Amino acid sequence: MKRFLCQIIAVVFVIPSILAIFLYTEAAIGAEKAITLIAANWTPTKMPPPIDWEPFDFVFNEWMDTIEYQTKGKVKFKRYPAETLVKVTDYWEAVKGGICDVGIVCLPMFPGQFPMTAALRLPGLFDNSIQGSVVRQMLFEEGYLAPEWAGVKFLWIGISPYHFNSSQKFC
Repeated sequence: MKRFLCQIIAVVFVIPSILAIFLYTEAAIGAEKAITLIAANWTPTKMPPPIDWEPFDFVFNEWMDTIEYQTKGKVKFKRYPAETLVKVTDYWEAVKGGICDVGIVCLPMFPGQFPMTAALRLPGLFDNSIQGSVVRQMLFEEGYLAPEWAGVKFLWIGISPYHFNSSQKFC
């Protein structure tokens, strides 16, 4: 079941993210020099069971591994797990300010800052997390949630409290 969940998450979130990275790096791929993006994550790289965000850490690392592989090493990530670059409560400002290129914003750490986005986490709104994630992404793409996230580029959004953001324009 856990493996199936990871596969579903990978299909729903990783593929759109890879496409966004390719759009961002299209011009740079032909260059000889590799691009290194700083990626910050607040979860440890290896979490013992039964910690429930272990699949999330897997997807985040799998996403970066896939981009590195697909670009033949021309896009690389310098990874900072377990709050080694910034504390979880500082991720929003770290991404906006360019301390890291890719970071994860955990909504519960920013009460009141993202009211419309956070409201979509209320129980009973969706039948499952995939449905909720698709609705959230659509609302963002239609511009309803974008004002709350000004200053960063969304790579993906999910019904969980985790969001990939970047200080760089990817498309």
